[in-house]
Amino acid sequence: MDREKYGPAAFRANKSARANAQRFCYETRHLISLSSNSPEFRKAHSSFEKYFDRILKIIQGDHKLSKKPESIDEITAVLAEDDFPAFLVSNLTNFDFETAKELLNLISRLLSNGNSLEFYICRHIDRVIIPLITSYSTAELFLLCGQFLRDLLQNPTIFRACLTVEILSTLVRTAIDMPFEIGSDALDTMKILIECEKPVAAEFINEHYVEVLQSLYSLCDKDYYCKRQALSILYNILTRSGTGDFKDQYVVGEENLKYVMMLIRADDSAQVKMEAFHLFMVILKRLVELGRDAHKLPAYKILLKNKDRLVKFFEKFQKDKKDEEFVNERNQAIMIIQGLQAR
Repeated sequence: MDREKYGPAAFRANKSARANAQRFCYETRHLISLSSNSPEFRKAHSSFEKYFDRILKIIQGDHKLSKKPESIDEITAVLAEDDFPAFLVSNLTNFDFETAKELLNLISRLLSNGNSLEFYICRHIDRVIIPLITSYSTAELFLLCGQFLRDLLQNPTIFRACLTVEILSTLVRTAIDMPFEIGSDALDTMKILIECEKPVAAEFINEHYVEVLQSLYSLCDKDYYCKRQALSILYNILTRSGTGDFKDQYVVGEENLKYVMMLIRADDSAQVKMEAFHLFMVILKRLVELGRDAHKLPAYKILLKNKDRLVKFFEKFQKDKKDEEFVNERNQAIMIIQGLQAR
């Protein structure tokens, strides 16, 4: 390890929070560079714990340096300058679970006290966030990283920076490729990103119609759980405020109508059929709202061509279901379809 980059103060009597933070960064990197079988490892681990404990005490107000108002800002600045968050999330597997948890908690606490780390994370969003999503060594570690990521998303600036196609795609691949516990946690994070009511999320959805829809359809191909989650997310996107551009593109796509009708007719799950029916109603109602403009659309022509068959189908659809709201919506669907006319 190159001690010179940290300056001499970190290796003398540590009179400032900045020097202690520099020494903490050095000791963390030095520890990671060693094999656990190395003769130096025990001493390096002891030094790491010493300075980690000192940093925590300064932050918690239990150290004489806590009295200096600039101490927290100094620690935050050093960790940003040292590239510490990206280094940490890429090396979490080198720590035991409890230490990894404490280190992530350190980042969370500092984020609430200053902007240096916030700006740093936003500038290096892929180097910090992608490793958090792909920490597959153990389910326990992945769930810890997932919760840490969702904590980061409470910061509006970091939330905006995380709205990228790459991060969305990484979450989707994780949900598809990994076992249930990991996959469902990735879906929880994805829902916070694109299902929320924040205007910035609506902007992202409108601007990335193809990528968002492809992501949701990819989830539908995995299993029952992912399919229900994806259809529910899609419905919530279509019915929330601010996503009109996405909704209009979705409604005019004849393949979307065909897919929804296929699910209603052929899927093995009654719950999936219901999710698909809700999407069908969004399409149907929007086409009616479009009035004369709808008659040129392939989706409208498909409905008109299959008008009689659709009426007969929906008259029998979920006939035993007693839910009054559903019954009213099914009757509304039948009424709208019966009123479709060629122009």
